[in-house]
Amino acid sequence: MKWVVNGTEVELEPTPGIEISQDGERLVLHAGNKTQTALALCQPGGNFLISLEGQILEVERVTPGQKKSGSSGGDGRSLAPMPGLVVDVLVEEGQQVTRGQRLLVLEAMKSHLPVLAAFDAVVTQIPVSAGMQVSEGQVLVEIQPQSPQE
Repeated sequence: MKWVVNGTEVELEPTPGIEISQDGERLVLHAGNKTQTALALCQPGGNFLISLEGQILEVERVTPGQKKSGSSGGDGRSLAPMPGLVVDVLVEEGQQVTRGQRLLVLEAMKSHLPVLAAFDAVVTQIPVSAGMQVSEGQVLVEIQPQSPQE
């Protein structure tokens, strides 16, 4: 089955020797004699945020015929996936960015969540700043596809 993990489409298949169980909001991963836990939050639309080893993975299922999206949606707007604190803004308005480039860092669930550009673009608006508290669904940054060079 195809999934998008932090803006990159991947094929996730069960891995032999790894068992995953659920304990409330925590996922428990058993691999041999090693056990790890991850916090998993289900979001509207069936997407998940998984906090594992200090990183947050934004995971969404790709259904047949659906185009993959990244942290910046198809319209170029990156929305806060949950309430958090803007730790760092790494770009400025008018700056050209490339697909996968970090735009800003949001701290939530005691982890840092990088917000990535979904496509090559120009940053058109950054309505937040470092140190600002944001609400779930709040616009963090907007980008617009680059015009072809003539």
